[in-house]
Amino acid sequence: MKRFLTENCLFLALLLVAAAAMGAALLLVPQTSLHLWLNSGHTPFGDVFCRYYTLVAEYGIAVAALLLIFFAGAGDTLQLLAAEAGAGLTCQLIKHIVHAPRPVTVFSEAGLLEQLPLVAEVRMRLWNSFPSGHTSTFFVLCFTLCLLWNRHAAAAHKKETYPVTSLQVALQVALFAAALLGGYSRIYLSQHFAADVLAGMLIGSFFAALSDFLFRAIGQRYPRFSAWHIAASIRRTAPHTPA
Repeated sequence: MKRFLTENCLFLALLLVAAAAMGAALLLVPQTSLHLWLNSGHTPFGDVFCRYYTLVAEYGIAVAALLLIFFAGAGDTLQLLAAEAGAGLTCQLIKHIVHAPRPVTVFSEAGLLEQLPLVAEVRMRLWNSFPSGHTSTFFVLCFTLCLLWNRHAAAAHKKETYPVTSLQVALQVALFAAALLGGYSRIYLSQHFAADVLAGMLIGSFFAALSDFLFRAIGQRYPRFSAWHIAASIRRTAPHTPA
């Protein structure tokens, strides 16, 4: 646990600050008012950017898994997929139990739909708002990449933990910012409220951490399996050409 906290202290600190700020805002400001405030800065660039950036949650896991199995290791790939499976199933279970209305439904029923900024060519969902599955996936992806980077960096330096460097700081800040921006894109597109995004953040981060603990143990028990990847296998089986 100490190693986990030391290696990922910045990402975790940013997560804690963001969660606390969002939680306080949700307690102090009505849901619809907070949503309108968070959507007060719509621009043509923001409309296009958020419409496409949110798709990272739909395809990013698959792309990252392919890159990991090719260059990093089977253990890393399975860790990412296990985290996403756990977070995704949890989100879907809660969604269908709570069956919360999405912003379009809430504003429409309140007769305030004309106040809601909407982005053209975005298919609006009506129900199952809580929690945000896209936000959960963003945090699974970004936090898992952070965890794997720190693990491999420590192994490369033959140390139990990787010392905090400017590169590590930059990486953790960038990955957290990428995940948080993904969550905000769901609010910007009016697919979710802030409460949905907050829950998605926490669920995704929890399963990323849980999967990391599990696959660290698996890697220690089955190191050859965890380290196997396609690129190394190709290099080993490539025919030797005499000079």
